[in-house]
Amino acid sequence: MSRQKFEEAFQFINASFATAFQALFGGGHGEMRLSEPDSSGEAGVGIVAQPPGKEVPNVALVFGGEKSFPGVALSICLFKDQPRPFLILDE
Repeated sequence: MSRQKFEEAFQFINASFATAFQALFGGGHGEMRLSEPDSSGEAGVGIVAQPPGKEVPNVALVFGGEKSFPGVALSICLFKDQPRPFLILDE
């Protein structure tokens, strides 16, 4: 039951993240990916972010503002999946 809920939420948030990423960056590609399970059997979630016109092999090679946009996009998508009365964003 919880695995099914996770998969449904992951699919919704991932699709929403791709759209929000493109809107914030004016193009490009953003997606979430499940990593391989660790020793506990749990998989992690990674973010792939490629701003428009850039080939980025590592997120450490993008500018500070470009690093923050995927986080903002993900926050928006999580909020859309589970709306709350308010959302606080900090630097």
